[in-house]
Amino acid sequence: MTHPPSNQTTVLLDPVTATVIANRALSRQLGTTTLSEMEVESAALEVQLRRFVGAGLPEDEEEADEQSRQVQSLIDSVPGETDFAFASWTRMRHLARALRRHVEQYAERNSSKSLKLLAEGRDAHLTADSLAATRGQTLAPVSTGEGAT
Repeated sequence: MTHPPSNQTTVLLDPVTATVIANRALSRQLGTTTLSEMEVESAALEVQLRRFVGAGLPEDEEEADEQSRQVQSLIDSVPGETDFAFASWTRMRHLARALRRHVEQYAERNSSKSLKLLAEGRDAHLTADSLAATRGQTLAPVSTGEGAT
């Protein structure tokens, strides 16, 4: 039996790419970056931030809700009409910093889960016999050669 193709696409989170995008945006200097460059950077930051905000939220529900509201507010913000260049540059930097924070939180959460899974996998093979052998004890007599008892 075949199933119809799914319209859902799996978005792979790439912390390295997201960090590169955030760092590139943070390296842009006011006065040497054009408004169109800032718009392109901000759009790329928004895409990455939307991907990572759900995955990079802390486990504490209140803190997660607060961070979600802050990110949504930042994404919805529009630079003011006065000093538009400075407002755009500042918004771009805020987006980049928020993205880096969520990428770091995502990486921390996944590395701790990975370490826990590795530890569980590493220790799963230990049975009474193998545990005794790791401590230099044996449960059965071992012959060491001719005439050994």
